[in-house]
Amino acid sequence: MLKKIFIMFITITLLVGICGSVNATELKTTLDVIQQASETKYLENDQGYISKTIVDSNADTGEVTIELKLSNTKKETEEIIFDSTEVIFVIDNSFSMEEIVSGTQTRRDIVIEAAKDFTSQLFKDVNNLKVGLTYYYGFDSDDEGETANQSYGTIDTAKILSNLTNDETTIQNALTSLSSMSYNYGTNTDAGLQRAKSMFSSSKTAQKFIILLSDGVPNHAVGVSITSGGWFGPTDEEKQESVKTKTKATLQSMGTENINLITMLTGLGELSDEDSTVLEAVFGTTT
Repeated sequence: MLKKIFIMFITITLLVGICGSVNATELKTTLDVIQQASETKYLENDQGYISKTIVDSNADTGEVTIELKLSNTKKETEEIIFDSTEVIFVIDNSFSMEEIVSGTQTRRDIVIEAAKDFTSQLFKDVNNLKVGLTYYYGFDSDDEGETANQSYGTIDTAKILSNLTNDETTIQNALTSLSSMSYNYGTNTDAGLQRAKSMFSSSKTAQKFIILLSDGVPNHAVGVSITSGGWFGPTDEEKQESVKTKTKATLQSMGTENINLITMLTGLGELSDEDSTVLEAVFGTTT
């Protein structure tokens, strides 16, 4: 309480002193402009900004004229300096990849051979490189084609053969192992892409690429349970639309997550009207 009274006493004393000074002499002030413009304030969506600028001042009247400017100039994003590169191959392992297209080579053989050559070139040309590999299909089946595991519409139909590695031998061996694996039914491209996204590091200074290699039209998606032969069975149109919508959404999410997507659809041959419609809905074009 004593401390509070003491502070109040000092405050009153200062006020009396100031008032006495004002009464004794005429107070003179000058108008000094110390800042011509305020800091630019960007809008929340970074699509424009507001700035205030002093364009005129009058020392006699003590007035200033301020210009308020609203611009729709987009904020320039800071350039990212990349110090490493991450590449993940996502390879379709559906039964259509078993088709022989050149001599004794299947479509999958040719895709894997191309991936091996590209990997070898990457390790020669790119510093601080890591490469990974995942493959995908629609649902698990046994040797007779019967469903062995009810994995419809799950991310479990995408398998990791190699996490990101800077060892070329490891990724080359993973590609070789895929060439001798059994094929499966269905094409859950959505699962393959989602699995690949989960394989990237959290680094913000790594360039990230997904290379999707497929010959088929997506007929399954994560969270969509399509059975009885998938696209070719007696499924309802609502589920088929869900497959297209979910796969396209996963593709589009790559951009917001700074993932570069390279899509190679190969060996499609003569497409039915239905397949063409699906491809255009998902990828934007049949080519």
